[in-house]
Amino acid sequence: MDTVSFLCECNSFDCSESIQLPVAAALDISQHGYVVIVDGCQTAPDATVTLVEKRAGYSLYKEA
Repeated sequence: MDTVSFLCECNSFDCSESIQLPVAAALDISQHGYVVIVDGCQTAPDATVTLVEKRAGYSLYKEA
């Protein structure tokens, strides 16, 4: 199965967290405009995003 690397989309320039996702999941995330916050990120999600779904290794948020 092909995968792509997704970088954490928190607001920290110091965050280097990433996760490997199947291509289909990455396309779905991109098409819905979700923000990905990788588990282990030390920066809390921005107050302008709302949790959509918690998945294994990461969470999806939507801009308010």
